[in-house]
Amino acid sequence: MQVNNKLHPLSHSIISLSNAYHEYNPLFIQTFHSLVLLNGVDCIITTRQRGQVQVAAVAAVERQDSRNGSKQDATSSSSTSSSTSSVHVLPISKCRIVGVIVYCQYKSNNSVALVIDDGTGHCDCIGWIDASNDDLQQQQQQQQQQQETLMDRYQVGNVVQVQGAIKVLSLDKKKVVRIDNDANVLYEGWLCFRELQIHSIQTLTSVNDEILHWLRCLDFRKRIGLFHGHDGTSSSQRIDTGDDMNEHEQGQGQQDMMHIPILNGLETLQSLPRDEQLWIHSTLIGGSYPEEESSRSMLFKDQYERLFAKYYGRHCKCELMYKDILLYCHCLATKERLDPDFKFRDTLLSTLVDMEKCIVDNRRNELSNKNDVVDVDKRLMNDNDDDKSIKRLEFQYSTVCRDEQLNALAKDVVSNTTDPGINLKRLYTNTFRHLRNDGVVYLLDVETDSYLLLSKDNVLLPEIIQYEIENDQWNYQHQIMASTTAGAGASSKMISPPPQLPKFLQSSLSSAKLRLLQSLAKRERSNNT
Repeated sequence: MQVNNKLHPLSHSIISLSNAYHEYNPLFIQTFHSLVLLNGVDCIITTRQRGQVQVAAVAAVERQDSRNGSKQDATSSSSTSSSTSSVHVLPISKCRIVGVIVYCQYKSNNSVALVIDDGTGHCDCIGWIDASNDDLQQQQQQQQQQQETLMDRYQVGNVVQVQGAIKVLSLDKKKVVRIDNDANVLYEGWLCFRELQIHSIQTLTSVNDEILHWLRCLDFRKRIGLFHGHDGTSSSQRIDTGDDMNEHEQGQGQQDMMHIPILNGLETLQSLPRDEQLWIHSTLIGGSYPEEESSRSMLFKDQYERLFAKYYGRHCKCELMYKDILLYCHCLATKERLDPDFKFRDTLLSTLVDMEKCIVDNRRNELSNKNDVVDVDKRLMNDNDDDKSIKRLEFQYSTVCRDEQLNALAKDVVSNTTDPGINLKRLYTNTFRHLRNDGVVYLLDVETDSYLLLSKDNVLLPEIIQYEIENDQWNYQHQIMASTTAGAGASSKMISPPPQLPKFLQSSLSSAKLRLLQSLAKRERSNNT
């Protein structure tokens, strides 16, 4: 969701940026039941001081230094917390709880139902006995061997650690949450009845395991700004476990871990480098990025450059002479084991591009020799259907195989294989098959083994533009005929069928390439008009 072109912590496009959304977060069962369902996501709602979200994105070392301030400053700022506090939202999907089994039942559908008590509440847990859960699989094997002891693996009174996914069973009460005080964004949430679907379960034997889990829960609550007593009790009863924990922890690494903030998706986005933020904003549906930042990054200088960057991939660094001509690079290419470095394929495509360039140059020379030529490039773009084939490269497979330069390179590529003679033929065959599947060449005739090179300017764009023009004309005629024949009750069979893309484009274009070509065709048509 975006409000006034502004992302919020509950925007589904950025929720998954948070590590806490994917991890098994240590929770008390009381916190588990106090989760609020907002925008279809379970969230921990906390109260933070205004400005704490920005501070949370700073490095852990700076946060640790800032904690060394005097306690007088902390007490003085607490008096104004009521006026500067803001709501913090942390979406989560998984959790980890530790407690005592107070109920255990194995059902006939190969599932086990447990009720866990950790002292703050009870939690229903359910798991299925299958090959993906080793502990439950062991329980199934024990049940088959000893039918008289169904609860031999997990018994009432055992202390267990359960990790799983949070699932909503039913809705309970409504709760309105203001997630952004500045934008005045209100969400209608729900307190729900939930259960924990078991992903893994482990029996704990050490007396310290349960205490360590409590400390991890307190540490987790502190790192997201959740005060003790927030779930119904007085919020002024804050447990400052930072100094106590530092006294008992062993090792500087664990001390630094306590100062690493738990960030939601919006905070994680804000902590990324500026170029990363601009990329994420540009890839969102309806997303935007600040105009003043457009001059800082060459990647986002133009909206069509963003289309190319999105098509080739975010980290594409291929510098190939045929990249923009064929809309093809190593990042989009299907890999071939005989040619892992694409040496043969690069040379083959470069040769085909040069052959097509010779055809276009010859056509341009023919037009330039005529007396009535004013703009050769414009004449090339406006050639009729019969002249379009003159600019396209149609070649036969045997012509490529007879090329001496390609043949020498192919022999060098497969020279280190076990059988160079057979692998030479396989290299040609596999390369052409990959090029056909990747939409670079099209097989025109099986009998003659002739191919068409699908270049952007000479084949793809002209066909897309022609298709768009015919489609607009058909829509216009369809509207006129529908309006004129509506009163007469004429049959819809009088309307001609809509235009279709050529067959070689229907089977060769991917959805991403088709969207890119449609955007380029729209720009080309707007420039011509």
